[in-house]
Amino acid sequence: MTPGTSPACCASCYAGYVEGELMSKRGPQLPRIQPVGRAALNPGHPHRDGDLAYIMENWPQIASAAWVGYLAQGRGLTIVDTRKTYPVPTGLGHAISYLPAGLVTEADDARMVREYDPEREVVVGMLRANGDEDVYRLGTSRLTPKQAYEQAPRQ
Repeated sequence: MTPGTSPACCASCYAGYVEGELMSKRGPQLPRIQPVGRAALNPGHPHRDGDLAYIMENWPQIASAAWVGYLAQGRGLTIVDTRKTYPVPTGLGHAISYLPAGLVTEADDARMVREYDPEREVVVGMLRANGDEDVYRLGTSRLTPKQAYEQAPRQ
């Protein structure tokens, strides 16, 4: 992920089958989501639980943004820029943007972008004010990126 770039989801969409790297079937309760890349190598990572909770809560927006980016620019990384907040109906939201695959320079991130299934998965980068960044490859069959886009309200 490149600093200065930015991407954007709901817990109920993770209530069934979650798939992706290191993911498994968890039944009717919220599944335990497993990250890949740098955060997976550091189990005590201070941001992982908060990142995954945010992504689950905002899955429809993140998945929809990923689908729009994929249609316009091909494979890429959906970035949530936590340095920027905007008012949304439920409080404050973060800026979301899309970084095309050719601009993803970190090796683990580039591998996830090459290998993910855009029809069912999203590669999400969380960018923080202190310069920390973590990237996750996540997906669900309950609300795919295309379905999230089709269900998104139009302005």
